[in-house]
Amino acid sequence: VGLLRAEFMLGNIGAHPSALEAFDNGTLDATIKKHLKELESTLRQTVNEQISLGIIDFDIKIEEYVSYLLGYTEELKKLRNSSDYTKKESKTYKKVQEIEQKLSLYIKRASKNLSTLRTSESLSEHISIILGLEKECEKLSKSTLQKDQQNLTEHVKTIATYTRDAEQNTYIQKIIQQIKDIRKDVSDRCGITQKIKNLTSIPISISKILRQSGNKTGREHYVQTLSQGLALFAMAFYSKPITYRTTDFKTNEYRNLLGGCLFESFEDNPMLGYRGVARDLHDWEIEAFKKARSTYGAKNLKLMLPFVRTIEQARTIKTYLKDVHDMESDKDDLQIILMSEIPSNAILAKQFIQEFDGFSIGSNDMTQMVLATDRDNSTLTHLYDEEDPAVIWAILVTIFSGQKYSKKVGFCGQGVANSTIMRGVVSISGITSASVVPDTYYQTKKDLAALEKEALSTSELGPWITQQHTKKLKEILIKNGYETLTSLSNQDIKKWYDGEVSKLHSLIKNTKQVQEKNKALQTLKKFCSTFNKPIIYSTWNWEETVLDALQQAGFKSYKDQQEAQKNYTLL
Repeated sequence: VGLLRAEFMLGNIGAHPSALEAFDNGTLDATIKKHLKELESTLRQTVNEQISLGIIDFDIKIEEYVSYLLGYTEELKKLRNSSDYTKKESKTYKKVQEIEQKLSLYIKRASKNLSTLRTSESLSEHISIILGLEKECEKLSKSTLQKDQQNLTEHVKTIATYTRDAEQNTYIQKIIQQIKDIRKDVSDRCGITQKIKNLTSIPISISKILRQSGNKTGREHYVQTLSQGLALFAMAFYSKPITYRTTDFKTNEYRNLLGGCLFESFEDNPMLGYRGVARDLHDWEIEAFKKARSTYGAKNLKLMLPFVRTIEQARTIKTYLKDVHDMESDKDDLQIILMSEIPSNAILAKQFIQEFDGFSIGSNDMTQMVLATDRDNSTLTHLYDEEDPAVIWAILVTIFSGQKYSKKVGFCGQGVANSTIMRGVVSISGITSASVVPDTYYQTKKDLAALEKEALSTSELGPWITQQHTKKLKEILIKNGYETLTSLSNQDIKKWYDGEVSKLHSLIKNTKQVQEKNKALQTLKKFCSTFNKPIIYSTWNWEETVLDALQQAGFKSYKDQQEAQKNYTLL
């Protein structure tokens, strides 16, 4: 075990660090209420849209509803049945006119706020809107003046009185029950009900986690759990270096942690989003790392920083670790390593390597970033390729820059496990370590041993890569029934390929029948996907790619690099 990722340890912690922090400082409930309010808004909007589109059959007869809600229906009925109602000068007639004027105003307010009335199940909210007290109460609640508070109290009493009376009315009960039923149906169908349950259960779940772990606070739980986990690995491999890579969860991954939905936004492409040191190192994580090294004596732990996009970020985080946490390279045998996994890390490898004690190449991210292919997107799988010349160049620049400045460079992506050629690239160029997955361990070890036995120099790397790709190309030709072509040179095979593609292009251009044209297009697609990349790789000037990477790292020649590599192996 050479590399220990933070993500492996967060499962034991069981909750989002910000959720634990909010639990400790008493802001968790307020944060949950804010999100519940957002869900309520979403539910209302969805219900209203579905009513407007006719998906839900529901309508409020505004005049009738407002009259029943404010208790005017029965009063008007009695007044109009009175014997003196027909006399325009009578008190009864004038009273009816007065009520109807009020109703007219209230009905206008109700019509203006129809979307709220037909989506809210709160009677008090309906009444406050219709009486025109909603905004007034909101305004008064923010005031500290005694007079305003008295007015607020009066308004609240008025709303409460109307609400109590309305709750006894069967017509109103029926309307509110319809709204409740509609809301429940939409909420269940849209998953809002489950989201509400998840939100309201967060504080209980965190309390349960703390009880089970025997810790009193979220901070204590986080630091204790992580530090013990780190120490366990460090002690199991005592005297051997263990590199701890700090958290590099993406927003979509963080959301899956308990409470993560409260603190993580949705990003169109989390791979390129809020991740790595852009989040800043969480102080609790650094405390846990320090505790593992001091309290538990895990001095063999190194620190590695992921996804450092710029030199500015690199220097900022170094300064923060030094000034806030008293952590710096070589102090107390600590080493701080940088993940090289972004094109900027390779392009400015000479500058980045001088800020840290070494590099660890993350081939997974480096491949997807260099080729702009989201590795989580299955439709781009055919483009994601660690053997692409641009990726090889980026990896070689990183390795050579480490040699130039006498700093170790390791490999922690899956490239070595996936690709025989990548094994040769890192071995011949002189990397110090490489990670593998269990099912390829023995084969990788065997391949690397064979390469080391050959003792190839970096100047032989280019021809070696060409040789490997030539071998792969011939295997593909034989597999697809073109065995006679294997005797040709790579350039002649390329001419054959270009000729076949040209014929297919001509066929597609000149074919008028749709069925035949589609068939030709399918043939072209299959032919290109089978042979195009292998032919490009086998005819590529790999020696030039290696030499260019060498010079980018600051070496003038292979001889200079070989001298540096001799000293490098003594590190």
